[in-house]
Amino acid sequence: MYISTGCRSDSLATRSVTFLEMVNMNAQRHIRLLLFIPVLTSIGFSSSRFRSMPESPEKTALLPFEVHGLPAEEGLRLTQSFRDALAKSKRFDLMHPDTMMSILAEAGVKNLEECNYSYCLADVGKVLGVEKVLHASVTRRGKLYVLRIRLVNVADAQIVYDEKAEHSGEFATLAADIVPEQARRLAEPRIETSTKWYVIAAAVLVGVGAIYWIYRSFSRNPGGEDSGSTLPPAEQ
Repeated sequence: MYISTGCRSDSLATRSVTFLEMVNMNAQRHIRLLLFIPVLTSIGFSSSRFRSMPESPEKTALLPFEVHGLPAEEGLRLTQSFRDALAKSKRFDLMHPDTMMSILAEAGVKNLEECNYSYCLADVGKVLGVEKVLHASVTRRGKLYVLRIRLVNVADAQIVYDEKAEHSGEFATLAADIVPEQARRLAEPRIETSTKWYVIAAAVLVGVGAIYWIYRSFSRNPGGEDSGSTLPPAEQ
């Protein structure tokens, strides 16, 4: 049978162009999907992990500093230093200490220094009618001071801020510089992290599944067959 070489070349060229166009369309579609995956995962994370700063000051109770190895007077001084620095930030609506202690006394709350875990702090916050409770502790070991500050959300007893700082030196420096600096750090705009493990796992599974699907799609031609033959067979 006689085959026209010109017609055969034109047919191959046409099929090659058509195939490349289809591959290009698939590639563009997959690239768009790849760009869309981060959007999907960020939406999932934003709903559970990221919480923006409140528009109005949060009603907050600052409990007296829990001290170990320090006189009670120094603990009160640290509490006042922290309160003064925090009040300047305007982020928290701090309950007056006299009002706080009066409400707790009327409610029969005792041994406040022993209330240092999140659920107990949240219960104290409910008694006080506040949104957040601030708990701080200072431990002295020789010249070393260890300061820990925690912010507890009263509604669900979640610790939304947990920071530890160390100072080796004089108490005066701790009260005048270190403690106010930690208060300013607490008041800075930040994102509260309370990511659930299953949210992270779901995001990872979605990403892995999408990558695998894209890989399988690229490994097949538009007709659904394996990519062993890159061009359709020529007409005889």
